[in-house]
Amino acid sequence: MAGNREKPRQACDSCRFRKVKCDRGQPCKNCHAADLLCQYLYNINRKGPKEGKGRRQLELRRRLADFGKSSSSSSSSSSFQTMTQDAAPLWFEGASSSRSPESPTPTSTQVITQHNTFNTALPLINQLPEISGQSSSLSVSLIAHIQLFLKILFPIMPVIDGDELLADAGRLEELPPSRYALILALCAATRMQLGMDNALIGEGLEVDIPPEPHLTGEMLISLAETSLRQYNVIDDMTLDSILTSFFLFASYGNLNNPRHAWFYLNQSISLAQSMDITHETGYHDLPDMEREKRRRVFWLLFVTER
Repeated sequence: MAGNREKPRQACDSCRFRKVKCDRGQPCKNCHAADLLCQYLYNINRKGPKEGKGRRQLELRRRLADFGKSSSSSSSSSSFQTMTQDAAPLWFEGASSSRSPESPTPTSTQVITQHNTFNTALPLINQLPEISGQSSSLSVSLIAHIQLFLKILFPIMPVIDGDELLADAGRLEELPPSRYALILALCAATRMQLGMDNALIGEGLEVDIPPEPHLTGEMLISLAETSLRQYNVIDDMTLDSILTSFFLFASYGNLNNPRHAWFYLNQSISLAQSMDITHETGYHDLPDMEREKRRRVFWLLFVTER
């Protein structure tokens, strides 16, 4: 019966240690001749790629499950901050969702459907019935949001000319869509980042914001995106377009909507690359002030992308 035993697939421990050829007998000829104990206890780790244990797949499934729960849950979620904690910029750390605990986070389909209900042929101020015919009131409200941004968020996002933007917010009907979109996106990001739509978090911040027209972060996002659809970003490649996409990224980030957030961040970076602000050649023959603006935008995007 011993002769029918299957031979081991490796050299015995003694032959492996002595680095001699083993006939894999039991005992092998070398061990028998040297009167050594012949045994096969050493477990050889095969070379080449190892078969994984699926730990990363399990982690991905867990994160997707957590994110799915956050989209349907009635409570605020920090899944976006968790998924992006290594790459998110400073102003996302500790940021809370601007959505109140009672209102669920909309799905991507709901957001797209909501945005498509706007008639882009109408003036932007008439896009939402709540602010129809309130151009002057809207200007006052947007100016108040910009002032709040300059007071709290400008130190970490010093990429706008506050005086110019405040002046433009006072003459909305004269602005091109690209400038209007920037103002709306900045105001949306301000509300979202400071949690002004959440009574528990944004308490006290609404003091200087006029009650009418009633604005929310999502309403401002919708208006900004409507304005974006009224011009060709490729043909109007300016710092305004870059910053509009960036502030929409920040807004959607605080809404825990990574799909929309990363789309706008990628668009912002692509526009910056097209304007060549990622290379020194893009700064030649520019006024000093314009160079400074572009450098600040570059470093903001660089830190955010990292």
